[in-house]
Amino acid sequence: MTRTRSRSGANSTGTFTTVGGIPCALTNWNHSWNRWKETCVDETFVGDGHSFDMTKIEWEGTPMSANGTNCNNQVVQRMTNLVPQHFRALQPVSSWHIATFGRPSNGALAAKLLALTSPSRPVVDLPIAIAELRELPLLIRGHGDGFLKSLARGNLSYHFGIAPMISDLSSLLDFQDAFASRMRELNALKEGTLRRKRSLFRGAGYSSGPFVVNSGTSNGGTINTTFTANTVEEVWGFVRWKPSVGFPSTDDALRRAARRAVLGLTVDFATAWNLIPWSWLVDWCSSTGDYLMSNRNIIPCTATGLCIMSHRTTRYQYTKTGGSFPLGLTMTSPIGPWIVKVESKTRSPVTPTLSAHLPILNARQLSILGSIGISKYRR
Repeated sequence: MTRTRSRSGANSTGTFTTVGGIPCALTNWNHSWNRWKETCVDETFVGDGHSFDMTKIEWEGTPMSANGTNCNNQVVQRMTNLVPQHFRALQPVSSWHIATFGRPSNGALAAKLLALTSPSRPVVDLPIAIAELRELPLLIRGHGDGFLKSLARGNLSYHFGIAPMISDLSSLLDFQDAFASRMRELNALKEGTLRRKRSLFRGAGYSSGPFVVNSGTSNGGTINTTFTANTVEEVWGFVRWKPSVGFPSTDDALRRAARRAVLGLTVDFATAWNLIPWSWLVDWCSSTGDYLMSNRNIIPCTATGLCIMSHRTTRYQYTKTGGSFPLGLTMTSPIGPWIVKVESKTRSPVTPTLSAHLPILNARQLSILGSIGISKYRR
């Protein structure tokens, strides 16, 4: 069952006074507003790990105050503590957030979570490491190349030959620690449940432009502004691993399984995928490698209760560039800048999927692509 709850706080009241006609007639218009509002939508089913979505919006700034001309020694117009209509009508909805560039789908993040936490994940994938050794001489070879091509080949040989080999050798030297750590995981799994949480993504979004703020007064006054908006998003995941049929029942069988898992001593779809040329480039833009690795089953177990959680914060700033106030209103308080802060927290049950996304390439990835382009260039 889904329920929705809302609350708000820091309520204030503003007034707009108008005097007009002969003799001068006085009319008052009042409005109220909240500095913050919050909405929470969740599910009340038994257990945990159900959908959850909470958004809070908060306004910061100085309300407007202004005086107009006189009529028989009375003020024609007066604003007191008035907040523009745009900010009075704020609603706590997630659409306020700017999309974070390069964020994979929840299904792709679920595949990454399983690949990072699976008891079958390798520390050193020996079959792949051995197969890739044959490519090392081809990467290093480059006699007679020009200066740029020599640098490009050197960069590629480092990233695809030397660095992976050093990493594998370092992991092999630390095999005892890796093995002991995996045995602790498997013993916990043998007891019933292995709980794991991992950070999966961090990104940002940005937007800016002109925006006209309606004052909400009876004379239709407006304020011209420019706004900037910045969103920061953090995503993490949670999963429970449970033993399934075929899980090792003796200590010796558990140690053999742990050794196979740590060293990647198997040949499966994940192995074949990593040996395909250019599969690393596809993995930059898709969840293929993570999805295949998440299905490796050296240790018979099942993932349950997968959840992707996100925390997004967005900050808008509106800065006045001009405005229109009829009947000679003169502001007696500063106009802006006005700040709107939006915060959302979500939890979504998911299943891993194959999906593609457009990533933000880091310096290492850009250097690899540049080196490939230079090494393949022919006059």
